[in-house]
Amino acid sequence: ITEQLQHKAYRTFYSYDNNGNLIEALTKDATGSINRFITLYYYDSSNFLIEIIQKNWNGAAWINASRSLYSNNYSGLPTQKLTQYWNVDWVDIEKYLYNYDGNNNLIETITQRMESATWVNYLRNEYTYNVNNLLTEYIRQQWLSNQWLYRNKAEYYYDQNQELIETKEYSYSNNEWF
Repeated sequence: ITEQLQHKAYRTFYSYDNNGNLIEALTKDATGSINRFITLYYYDSSNFLIEIIQKNWNGAAWINASRSLYSNNYSGLPTQKLTQYWNVDWVDIEKYLYNYDGNNNLIETITQRMESATWVNYLRNEYTYNVNNLLTEYIRQQWLSNQWLYRNKAEYYYDQNQELIETKEYSYSNNEWF
């Protein structure tokens, strides 16, 4: 059993630029001698993350696997993430759209999938916060039959010290949360 576990174990080594930004995560086998995959991080001149590329080691060279491209708002928060995989060229898979309130709290994410060269809605998450900017509710919806349908919900409760003390999770069916 120990021998089998050793073959599945990995070690990851991290590198940073002069601004403290993560620029590389290199994953090797448990001994640290055989490359497995590498993740590269790229930033714009404002130090906002704009691209992540993952490559796999084929024994002789790094081969593109996937990448994520980011668009950011003035605060550096992502407003869009485009995920692609490599197949001779980059191919679109999913797109994530992010919306924020005036306090830069994430209030909505929409996931779209590429189907027949068209972006199609897939999931929507909505987030609600209290006056202290603490998350109080999360709702997940799925796009079916050209409409958003409720799937899951979570409610978050805090004590007077603003520490999370309880989470309630619900599913949605037959027009009610249970």
